[in-house]
Amino acid sequence: MIYLPDQHLCFLRIQKTAGTWMSIALRGSGLRCLIPDVQHYANNKRITFRTATLEQGKDISFLPSDLSSIQFVAFVRHPFSWLRSYWVDRQLNGWGGDLRIGHTCKSDDFTSFVLAVCQKHPGFVTAIFERYTGPFADTLHAPQLKSLVFKSEDIRWELLALLDKHASGKFDRAYIETLEIINAGAALPAFREKTEGDQALWRLVREKERRIYECFGYEVQPPPHLSV
Repeated sequence: MIYLPDQHLCFLRIQKTAGTWMSIALRGSGLRCLIPDVQHYANNKRITFRTATLEQGKDISFLPSDLSSIQFVAFVRHPFSWLRSYWVDRQLNGWGGDLRIGHTCKSDDFTSFVLAVCQKHPGFVTAIFERYTGPFADTLHAPQLKSLVFKSEDIRWELLALLDKHASGKFDRAYIETLEIINAGAALPAFREKTEGDQALWRLVREKERRIYECFGYEVQPPPHLSV
């Protein structure tokens, strides 16, 4: 989470949606940024932003008591691309972590991993996103959404447009325009061919994650390997 107090914008970091790049971009933009001290967890109980509440245990005293004054912002990602990025991350850093699929769907074969997620946890990626955004409906601007929600595939330009609206002339636009996208694990030659998938696998993920595909107009075929 990154809070821009002068603009009343709070950016929510959802795993594997270019959050690291977004954090670097905002901190280097020249805007005043406040970030919770993640070392101060009181316990592991997590409350999500779906109901405009906050994660227990984080030092979030810098946020105003009236959360209605804040515009929350989140980024989502093509579900197949998200699964691809997550699997590569587990290949590089080991299985486990704080998501259950890192324990129940372990496999060094990407296709087997995706099949396990679809069988054991259908709709898993959509549920991850909806914790922060509220339930997806048929349109992006559905009133159920608690946050402004954009595609991480367009994160650079969506972020610039948002800051142009709320902080015009007050941030280093050129820095964000030229900041290199990072965490390019899925684009490495060693993983590119392994994580391509095929029509059958793409359609299966589309079936299990239907709401997010329909809400954001994602195609069945995933986009090219992204460096996020």
